[in-house]
Amino acid sequence: MQPLAPVIAASALEARKRIEVNRLCAMLALLLGLLAFLGAAVSTSLAAYRRAEHARLADTARALAGAVDAELGLLEVALRTIATSPRLLPRVPDAGAIRDIGRIGEELGGRIEVLPPGPPGTDPKRRPQALVSDLVEQEGQPLSLAITLPVIREGEVAHLLRFNYPPALLRPMVRHLGLRGESFAAIADGNLRILAHSRDATGRSTGVSAPGWVGPAVAGVQRILVTGPGWQNQPNVYAVERLTAAPGWTVVVAQPVAEIEATAWAALRWLLVGSAAVAIGIALAAWFARRASLIAARQEAAVLREGRAEMARILGALPVVVTVRRVTADGASTLVFREGDITAVTGWPAAGLRGGNDARHLFAPDAPDLPSMLLRTIREGTHRDEVRLRRPDGGWSWVRRGAICLRRDASGGAEVLTYTLNIDRERRAEARAITSSRLASLGEMSTGLAHELLQPLTAILLTAENTQAALDGPAEEAARRALDVIMDQALRASRIIEDLRRFASQPEERPPIKPVTLAEPVGGALALTSGLLRDVEVSVELGREAPVVLCDRTILEHILVTLIGNARDAMAGLPPGVPRRLTIGATRAGGEVRLSVADNGGGIAPEVMERLFEPFVTTKGPDRGIGLGLSVAAGLAERMGAKLQGRNEGAGACFEVTLAAAEVAAEPAR
Repeated sequence: MQPLAPVIAASALEARKRIEVNRLCAMLALLLGLLAFLGAAVSTSLAAYRRAEHARLADTARALAGAVDAELGLLEVALRTIATSPRLLPRVPDAGAIRDIGRIGEELGGRIEVLPPGPPGTDPKRRPQALVSDLVEQEGQPLSLAITLPVIREGEVAHLLRFNYPPALLRPMVRHLGLRGESFAAIADGNLRILAHSRDATGRSTGVSAPGWVGPAVAGVQRILVTGPGWQNQPNVYAVERLTAAPGWTVVVAQPVAEIEATAWAALRWLLVGSAAVAIGIALAAWFARRASLIAARQEAAVLREGRAEMARILGALPVVVTVRRVTADGASTLVFREGDITAVTGWPAAGLRGGNDARHLFAPDAPDLPSMLLRTIREGTHRDEVRLRRPDGGWSWVRRGAICLRRDASGGAEVLTYTLNIDRERRAEARAITSSRLASLGEMSTGLAHELLQPLTAILLTAENTQAALDGPAEEAARRALDVIMDQALRASRIIEDLRRFASQPEERPPIKPVTLAEPVGGALALTSGLLRDVEVSVELGREAPVVLCDRTILEHILVTLIGNARDAMAGLPPGVPRRLTIGATRAGGEVRLSVADNGGGIAPEVMERLFEPFVTTKGPDRGIGLGLSVAAGLAERMGAKLQGRNEGAGACFEVTLAAAEVAAEPAR
């Protein structure tokens, strides 16, 4: 038998060995667990940083695409202004017009050309679309871009208006993005040739083709985030965005993969240093992991803030105020986002309005308040109105407000986008069109008015001579009757002059709507147009008692004068001997009164009926009008809350003005 002591010693030694082995295995398992945890934390942080960098690249590309779209949109607006202005660009442009258009092109940084129309068959009913070209190479000329727009005159394509501009106009947008490190941005045309590059201030890269792999990678997509080699075969991450204003064009914002990785590892260097002290314990490693997550979150938040700041900078340069609101089911809202040139739109300093929610005190009393407008938008999907806004000098400006429901939630609330645009220039242009229409009508009625005034004045003169002769004799009763005739004829002439003065007066911004008996505007319009209706049988059917409607008498007379003049012109083409009949009637249906003007002039052609109330649509010759009458009349009817419609009926056309019936008596006529 072996001695007991050595056996016990060997057993103890064996036990210690087993304990040491177990402890070593436990430490190795703990170390492997810590390393796995640390690796997962590092991998998660790096992935979060990469996602943040990719999101920043995508946001920057979207912002750059929006800026380029806005720039091309402004150029298109300038070109469309020339194309729609017969004064700037007549159907047959002279040397002066070409010279003026050339100066405008120089101010825009390029050159405007007036070209012959394209091939026949262009449909003038469609809105003319601008065509943005790719990079154009001409012999002896520098590389250039072009925006081409058809010019519609009298329903036909009369010219093509083309604005040629150098790619240098696009360079400031890519140079001012503030990209850091080796990141760069570029704008490319539909053939993937470089138009502007952030690292090329002189334009030497203009016209250079993108790497060959780019075309297949971005084909058929609106936006994409892709990794690929650059010109020096350095792998980059590319955020690609397609443009809206120039189909086929793309913007690219890129950053080298190595730079993203180096930046990520630089941000996580403290974690690598901490990995050398893994033995310190699980608590220290967990603390480092938490620290890394917080840093990654801050970096991601910073990238998102940068993208939003860039978007705010772009929106701030546009003449419109855009907001996004979260709206509850009861109409209460919280402002989430607001950008735009508040001073240009409202006239008020931006600092004075940012503290308020609705600026309700600045709008006219009849303007819908913000909660009701938002609730209507949630119900109908969209909303649009035109309201008055008080200016700092005490006057009024007109603004157009619009709203779009972006997203609804289950509680009945929604997210709503709104915009506010100043339309003072549009209102002034409309007032000038109304004035021109009235002056045209007055010129056409001048001969008839002269005849109408000459009749009572001649009667007054003859009766006054007879009265003078009667006073010399005993015929006192005859003298009194003669004086009655003089007074009647003088009142008749006074009424004609008053109708003429009221018709020629300037329109008010918001017409005074009040109860008016239809006999008054109908009688005034017939008095003004009586000289035009000498060979026309006029029938007025307003009922035993003429209806009372809510309107502005002067505006309704203007509309009736336009409709009567158009009916007279339509009946002028009837063969000799055929009676010309004009019927003015009124019917009441519920709370509405429908005032109609019908003729037997043959009706309206189907191709004209589709565009009846569009400006510059006319079937008359160039010496009889320019096609603004019905467009202005429809706008005036809408302004006072009425509606103008036209249709073919019987042997001619019938135009109907739908007015609100008044529940109170009309004011007595003067």
